[in-house]
Amino acid sequence: MAHTQSDETSSTSKSIPTVPIQSKPTYMVKAIHGQTLIAFNVASQAPLKLTDSTYFPWHAQFDSLRNAYDLYGYLDGFTPYNLLLNALQASLTPKISHLVSGAKTSAEVWTKLATQFAKLSRSHIMSLRQRLIKQQGHRSVLEYLLDIKTAANELALLHMPVIDEDLILYVLNGLALDFKDISTAFRTRDNSVSFDDLHE
Repeated sequence: MAHTQSDETSSTSKSIPTVPIQSKPTYMVKAIHGQTLIAFNVASQAPLKLTDSTYFPWHAQFDSLRNAYDLYGYLDGFTPYNLLLNALQASLTPKISHLVSGAKTSAEVWTKLATQFAKLSRSHIMSLRQRLIKQQGHRSVLEYLLDIKTAANELALLHMPVIDEDLILYVLNGLALDFKDISTAFRTRDNSVSFDDLHE
C-alpha cells in the first residue's frame, strides 16, 4: 500500500516528540534517554550573559536547564554533543568567549569556565561573608536586603549555605537606627520569621 507524504510526516512526528520552539535563537539537543528531541531557547531560558562578575547566577541558570532536561552527561563530559556547545557559546560575552574559543565540546567549555571563575579562594569566601554583616548605611532597605541575599546565594553555590535563621539575624543586626522598632518587633515575634517576611 502506498503511503502519502503526510502519512510519513505524521508517523515521524509521533515517534519523535519535541518541545515547541518559542523563538530564535533555539538549539536542539538530543536527549540522553530515548529519541526525544529537546528544544530550549537560550535567549529566554538563559538570558543572563556571562561576564567577569556574573559567573554564579550564570552557572545557576544553566544548572536549572541541566536539571530540567537531564543534560548531566553533556556538561560533565560523558556524552559529547556539540549543539549544547553552541548554546553555551551564545550565552558568553565576546570578552569571555575568547577564553574558550579553542574548546571542542560543551563539557570542555563548562570545565574551563569553572576553573576560571569558580575558584574557592579564601579571600572570595571571606568577602561574601563580610557582605552579610555589613551595616545598611545609606542604602535603601530594598538594596540592603538584595545585597545580603545575593551574597547568601553565592555562598550556597559554593556549597556554604547560610541557614535562614542566621540570615535573618544578619539583616536585623545591620539595619539602620531608623528601623530599630521594626527590628525589635521581628525579634520578639513568637513564630519564626522568613527572609520574605522582611520585604513586607
